[in-house]
Amino acid sequence: EEGLLLMEEEEVQKEEDKERHLLHSFSETSEWEESEAPPRSPAELQGHVSDLLTKNLEVSASLTSDSAKKAFLVRLFNDLSHRILAHEPSYIDFLPDQKLRYYELLSNYYKLHPQAARPLLRLNTYMWDNYQFQLLSSLVLHQWLFAHGQSGRDMRIFITACDRLFWLDVSNSTSRFAAVHSYLIREVLLSTTYWDRDAVSPVLLDIFNLVAKFYFYYIRKADHDLDKLLSSTQSSFTAHRDRLSFPPGHTKIATVNMFINEYVRVLRELRQERVIVQYLVAVRVFVPHVPTMGTKTLLRMNALLLDYSSPGSPFYPTRRIREAASVTLNLFFPRGQVSRDIVNYLFRFMEPHHLLTSWFYWFRKYCRDCSRKISFGLRCCRCWGKRKDDGDSKSDCDEEEVLNEKGKVGRCKGRYRCCRCCSMCGGCSSDRGRPRRSSTPSPPPFPSPSSPSISPASLSSPSPSPS
Repeated sequence: EEGLLLMEEEEVQKEEDKERHLLHSFSETSEWEESEAPPRSPAELQGHVSDLLTKNLEVSASLTSDSAKKAFLVRLFNDLSHRILAHEPSYIDFLPDQKLRYYELLSNYYKLHPQAARPLLRLNTYMWDNYQFQLLSSLVLHQWLFAHGQSGRDMRIFITACDRLFWLDVSNSTSRFAAVHSYLIREVLLSTTYWDRDAVSPVLLDIFNLVAKFYFYYIRKADHDLDKLLSSTQSSFTAHRDRLSFPPGHTKIATVNMFINEYVRVLRELRQERVIVQYLVAVRVFVPHVPTMGTKTLLRMNALLLDYSSPGSPFYPTRRIREAASVTLNLFFPRGQVSRDIVNYLFRFMEPHHLLTSWFYWFRKYCRDCSRKISFGLRCCRCWGKRKDDGDSKSDCDEEEVLNEKGKVGRCKGRYRCCRCCSMCGGCSSDRGRPRRSSTPSPPPFPSPSSPSISPASLSSPSPSPS
């Protein structure tokens, strides 16, 4: 019996070695032979990469072992998500974007040449139940699906695959698939070109929920872009109301409520501290939209922020997460701030060890803030005195760290943008660095008529959020 088992293991090992010998990664097969000329244009490169992808997928379909097929598709998927210049630096002369990846090149090629996607569609008919193949085909055919796709089943598979792709980025702290997320916003939601297609219109609400779920991960500074997305999709959803498929029990469309509900769902599933803090800080752009939110949405948001601002179950957040959640909670619900602080302090007295630890961190933070304020104040006053002595319109503290009106530490991003103590711009009225309008007399204008004014970019750039 032992001899028979050994013989079976040897046969299985020989079969796996034989199939592994057929495996060639996408990067290895993309090397040009000596008899062939390297590509001279993006069209030649796109055609060559498309042929290689088709050959590799046909090889994967011929494999009989599931483990070998999975390993092959995983390697091929990883190669498609790499940047082109990382494999072939010689293509820099004709590539439009140096950060372009293989799947972006192929998706644009299949959109412009739909007949080139027929081999992939033929393979899709008997490999659609393979998890790795779903991710790979959705990655390279995401533009073709909206431009030429006819099946609603393919669109639903695409949405599920995109959700998995974005979660891969979140779990690995990468942004390899940010181009797919950007395409869904720019070409699908903000543009109504594909809204009248029968395969696209039923899944528009699902696409919006998918974009909202990972919006704050791929787009860090999204104040004006977010307002544009919400207003544009609200009007487009209202205009195409008859073609949308609503969830059971829902008849109204409110993009703000939909966005916040998806935000609450994804934040309950996140486990990375950096991503959680990023989400808690980024959602503060919705503070002006609180009066327009629904009651259920506000209750969900309040419960989530309370769970993240308190130690222990259910999330056991770190101190950094608790501080960010507390600031966000006070901005969204300022009326209960005093009562929440009193309850937290009373519960702290029940655990003396944690109470002493909290006092230590609070005292250390207070001393750090005081030292920063004193040092920044002295630095800005020194810059103001140097400017008065030199008579120059340019400030020496343009690139120094300063304080805005709310006492948060920021950084000067343009000329004449300083803190209140030096009175160069009359102070800052908000986190955006706009000049404060007050009755106090401002310093005389600068003598140089050719001195540059405040640029629109400095007015629209948000200041760093409080940590």
